[in-house]
Amino acid sequence: MSGRHLRRGRGPVLRALLVACGVLLVGAALGAGGSLLLEERPGNVRTEGEGGTSTAELVPDAGPITIALLGDVAGGGGLAVRLEGPAADLLGPLADVLDRADLTVAGVDAPIVEDPGTAEVPTAPASVLAALDAGGVDVVSAAGDRSLDLGTEGLYQTLGADEGLGMLVGIGADEARAYQPFVRRIGGHTVAVLAATQLLDADRIATDTAGPEQEGVASAKRVDRLVAEVEAARAEADTVVVYVHWGEPGETCPTAGQQELAAALVAAGADVVAGPGSGRVQGAGRSDGAAVAYGVGRLLADEPDGESGALLVRIDGREVLDIEWVPARLRDGVPTPLDGAEADAARAEWEDRRGCTELTP
Repeated sequence: MSGRHLRRGRGPVLRALLVACGVLLVGAALGAGGSLLLEERPGNVRTEGEGGTSTAELVPDAGPITIALLGDVAGGGGLAVRLEGPAADLLGPLADVLDRADLTVAGVDAPIVEDPGTAEVPTAPASVLAALDAGGVDVVSAAGDRSLDLGTEGLYQTLGADEGLGMLVGIGADEARAYQPFVRRIGGHTVAVLAATQLLDADRIATDTAGPEQEGVASAKRVDRLVAEVEAARAEADTVVVYVHWGEPGETCPTAGQQELAAALVAAGADVVAGPGSGRVQGAGRSDGAAVAYGVGRLLADEPDGESGALLVRIDGREVLDIEWVPARLRDGVPTPLDGAEADAARAEWEDRRGCTELTP
């Protein structure tokens, strides 16, 4: 089931009027344990239909859902070789962990192109998106510092690889599309996922950042722009997730910039803020009720014994019920979950890394 992107509407005010009218008709049913939501319309989240009207429908009360946050996919020859095998095998045994999630988010930090063999920089074959989809990934951020290594030609090839899938966020032909969230209804929940990168080379911030009439990625350097999108998503969605490409390479503690950005996003209404960037696993925990993870490692990369894993956030609307780390290591470039004493030690180290984050368990 593909997601769709959120279009701003007159949602909150109109919903209040419609719900008030609908209660007169279905009040008895509500007393039986249901909740009143507006019918889902293409291109909107709980907003009016094309003709300015909407139908109220009775749906069961929504229960908690689980969102999985994974690291990013690095481009290169090893990835191309792995994509020659069955698509469903790309994530190896980590795919079994994703069976526990209702929504899974990952990233690709490379141009996604049709013919990677001709590129002079590391790239990801166009087939990577379908393979991630087959492995259980629902949303893919292309907001990375390497995503425009082939310029606008690579950007449009990346967008082309997403045709028919609708998985990509964080990149677009202009800023409206680059900052636009992916939206999915899960049970009775509406979940919005935004993506941005805090990592951009100084000489490429202007050229790689999407603007009103410029292709590019959603840049977290434009904090006000990103915050505005989070606030808009907050007004329409039950749960807001922001996947950020951030962190100092090789570091296990967040930078001051990461902490400042996380605080701004949480204040704007984000319920989950997480992402890769440093290549290492960094501390995670709670900040003003939201789940924050400063580093989730790599997902696929030619890094022997590199840190990987899955962050599982169990959430009910805005209430974070549980944050679980499933540790893994890259074996032949594929994330392999740890078990036994090795897994216990990795989780204990993950807990210890919270010590430099100012987050709470």
